[in-house]
Amino acid sequence: MRQPHISRLGRRLAPSVLRRCTELDPAPGREPRVRLLKEAEIEVRPVNGGMTVAKLPAAFPGGARRLTATIRTEGADGPLVEYAVLALGPRGAYKQVLTKGLLNGGHGGFSGWVPIYPAFISQIHLSVSEPADQPLDLYLATRLVQGQTADFAISKWLEFVVDAFLEPPAP
Repeated sequence: MRQPHISRLGRRLAPSVLRRCTELDPAPGREPRVRLLKEAEIEVRPVNGGMTVAKLPAAFPGGARRLTATIRTEGADGPLVEYAVLALGPRGAYKQVLTKGLLNGGHGGFSGWVPIYPAFISQIHLSVSEPADQPLDLYLATRLVQGQTADFAISKWLEFVVDAFLEPPAP
């Protein structure tokens, strides 16, 4: 699937790709912590003592080298939230990477956990050393910084731009 161009700098993920977003390991009987909002924003709300993870299947295009996500935690008095983005092949061990920070071979990339202060728009970057031939799954994760507690934190992923595609081989 081709992604629409926004500039020389990259391609924005299409709304159809963002609509495939699903929450991984939802808590039974609890309100969803992952929601697609208007204007193609994705809310991934962190919880006390754990992480919230959303999956975008096959969202990182084959041949891509880098993704930049624009993120924000709402409310000036909100908690300090850590964000991470991960690209893995199908059935990738996302929990292992998000908890230990290590990719075990194969194609993929991990941003690491990045703390973002509330009410600031910021960016998080993911790079892969060797682009995959096929699309990779994207995982969007949030968690509260150790020592922070909150009944509710609104963490939003506002935009995703993929760039640095492999150039086609010269004829």
